[in-house]
Amino acid sequence: MIFDRGYDDSKLFEYVLSGGDDILVRLKKNRCFYFKDKKKNINEVYENRKGKIKMHLLFQGEEKDVYISYTRATLPKDNKEYTLLFVYGLGNVEKFILLTNKKIKEKQDAIKLVRIYLDRWRIETYHRSIKTE
Repeated sequence: MIFDRGYDDSKLFEYVLSGGDDILVRLKKNRCFYFKDKKKNINEVYENRKGKIKMHLLFQGEEKDVYISYTRATLPKDNKEYTLLFVYGLGNVEKFILLTNKKIKEKQDAIKLVRIYLDRWRIETYHRSIKTE
């Protein structure tokens, strides 16, 4: 299941995971996680990393080279481990951080998850433009 920032909610994560589904959510920038047993704000972690995986894509009509970084982290309330994906290079888009319960074994896994989320975003943008016309 794929969700936007409005669904960044631990209760939702728990509900989806209890049904055996996988989750992919864009996070809000005020979220905190445990990284190596230290509680940190997601912004702090985002700013101190840089993308090591290069991905080429078409985003908002422009070709871009985007960089991805990922790490494992734990939510403070549920003690479940998740994978966080940090995406850099989308231009004027606010910090782009994704959370998933899937483990990333190779760089292609990270690229695939980012592409899946961006496909969802593209669909939503299309619907928004139709509503305004």
